[in-house]
Amino acid sequence: MLTTLVLLNVAGLDRVSDVARLEEDEGLRVVAERMEAQIAGLSRHRIAERFRRGRARIFPSSRSIHGWLERFHLFGAKGFGVLDEAFRRLIRLGFASLGSAFATIDLDATIIRSFKKDCEYTYRAANGDVPGERGYQPLIAFCSEIGMVLHAEMRAGNVPASKDNLEALEASLGHLPQSVERAMLRTDCAGYQERIIRFCNDPSVRPEPLRRFGTIALITGAPRSKGLMDEVGQLPEDAWRPMRAEDGEPSGLEVAELGFVSNMGARQKASHVMRFVATRRELPGELGIGLDDIPARGGRPAYRVRCYFTNIPAPDATAAERAGDLEPREGEEIVRLAHERCGQGEAVHSMLKSDLAAGILPSGRLGPNAAWLQVAAITLNVVALVRMAAMDREWRPARMKRIRAVWIHHVGIISRRGRRITLVLPSAARHLATALNRLACSRAPP
Repeated sequence: MLTTLVLLNVAGLDRVSDVARLEEDEGLRVVAERMEAQIAGLSRHRIAERFRRGRARIFPSSRSIHGWLERFHLFGAKGFGVLDEAFRRLIRLGFASLGSAFATIDLDATIIRSFKKDCEYTYRAANGDVPGERGYQPLIAFCSEIGMVLHAEMRAGNVPASKDNLEALEASLGHLPQSVERAMLRTDCAGYQERIIRFCNDPSVRPEPLRRFGTIALITGAPRSKGLMDEVGQLPEDAWRPMRAEDGEPSGLEVAELGFVSNMGARQKASHVMRFVATRRELPGELGIGLDDIPARGGRPAYRVRCYFTNIPAPDATAAERAGDLEPREGEEIVRLAHERCGQGEAVHSMLKSDLAAGILPSGRLGPNAAWLQVAAITLNVVALVRMAAMDREWRPARMKRIRAVWIHHVGIISRRGRRITLVLPSAARHLATALNRLACSRAPP
């Protein structure tokens, strides 16, 4: 069942009823039937016993798929064990291929709109930004090093973005293999929580298997409270430094270190680093009336302000401020790392909802939709693994639309001679032969 749904996502189909299109593809049926025993881990004799009355189709029917999805509603969290195991195995293969001992976890929520009457109103509907909007607000944890989703959790549309972020972080860290020894968490203001800060700073509060990561680097957005904005407004002009873009050109941003001390800091240990970094961008005219703006005054222009929190010490920090085992970083580098999260997080959400099937949910119940989302995330991980093992580096950031056009949607001929099956491709698909040879030479780690 899981293999069928992954194929459904890879092919660009987004509804359960589209499984009929897989069944109509004779070449795909032949390959799927030949590989069925290897995929299922069963002998051909065992498979023959299961279908001793004969079988009319290779792929399950849409009715069977709906029934399989409904089990996740009936059994709750107990039913997701097989999907969690799929996450672990794919992530282990990804890090084995990459050979990295560091993981960057980007945690972010998104909205999947749905017109089903059982859906809750989203926070955008409550705020008046999108009146009447209903849907879900899943939480996604993405690892940029391997390009894979570590955790995908479906949530109702009215759930606050900050709910259960720590539990999602623990689940993401639990999916990492033992070879990964260090980690970084990047998130928006929803991750600015005392529980998360203490969890990242203090290994002793974590479960035993997660203490190996030491101090976990943390970069979050800082809520723009009145005290924080007053601190930004009181900074002298010489505290601001221009920030360069990656190509060396001016970015229009200025960076400054803040001496702000939050109420949360009083409840942290003395060894916990709590550092705030701010950026500002000049606004044209007499603007500057938003909550995150500093209005024009005293001959100064108006500025748009963004604030970030991190537990990574500054290069000029004292010995007491360098507690933990994190390498010091400049404020400009902290901001750049935060911006990378925004770009990658939005891209992952778009891939799951637009390139794969997570954007169209199959049910009005949370359980089946949660399983549907996790299958889309597993598909993204499978594609990422194939990119690393079979494709050149230039294809790793490509979207699925481009990959389908060049790598997947090709006309081929299936030739059978005895027990041998041969796939004949046109000359324009020679790159596929190279990719298949690379996959054949790759070996899964023990």
